[in-house]
Amino acid sequence: MSNKAPNPQGGKINSLQAAIDLVATGQPAFCLHQAWGIGVIRAYDEATKRFTVDFPEQGKKGHVMDAAFFLSKIDILNPGCLVASAYAEETKEKVAQQVANDPAGLVKTLLAEYPQGECTSYALEANLDRIHFASLGAGKDRAAAFKSWWAKARAAVRKDRAIQSPEKKGGLYILLEAPVDLGEDLFAQYASAPNLERKLALLEALAESSAAETRSAATEANLAKVSDDLAKALANVSRSEEHTSELQSLRHLVCRLLLE
Repeated sequence: MSNKAPNPQGGKINSLQAAIDLVATGQPAFCLHQAWGIGVIRAYDEATKRFTVDFPEQGKKGHVMDAAFFLSKIDILNPGCLVASAYAEETKEKVAQQVANDPAGLVKTLLAEYPQGECTSYALEANLDRIHFASLGAGKDRAAAFKSWWAKARAAVRKDRAIQSPEKKGGLYILLEAPVDLGEDLFAQYASAPNLERKLALLEALAESSAAETRSAATEANLAKVSDDLAKALANVSRSEEHTSELQSLRHLVCRLLLE
């Protein structure tokens, strides 16, 4: 579980009247259509009960919709949430700069909007794709551009100790209240790693980090777990050259940890 305080409001406010009130002051309101994505509500006609909405992800401008349609197909967004901010004139440039220069900070801001500061990788990536699209230049392939950006951004996110990243697709990204000790963080990832290759990478990171940063991981219980993993690997993995190399690396890393 995350140690982040609950945020019951999050990105959605689900209040049609709030959108109507905001538009009445001359400001845009923001919504999320189940199929068309982000919507920027520009106007509301009280007489016809109709909204005028732009859908930038679909290239639709000035689309007129009955208010009744919103009750089943559309969520009204908090105008201050990150997705809305990515499309608001006064804040979109700031968000675009964060997309380009601080992806880990972007993820932390987004996670802070979720109850308990956590969400699945699917939900996180869907929102990041929408935010990334807001700053994407015209004519660029959306899917390819996001895939390239997220590959680099995910590496930065994994290094940020205020974010707990999932080991597999669909797992939870969790915003931590304060960064944990590096050794504790790496060994927690080791304990939930799905395969030997990932365990080796995490042990390598532990071994290469300074003893002052990883001392908390060098407990008898943790070292016993690593030794047990080594014994199981020796017993169960076939003796191909590839696996033999992996096991030798694992044995070497265990020795390095034990000797520190």
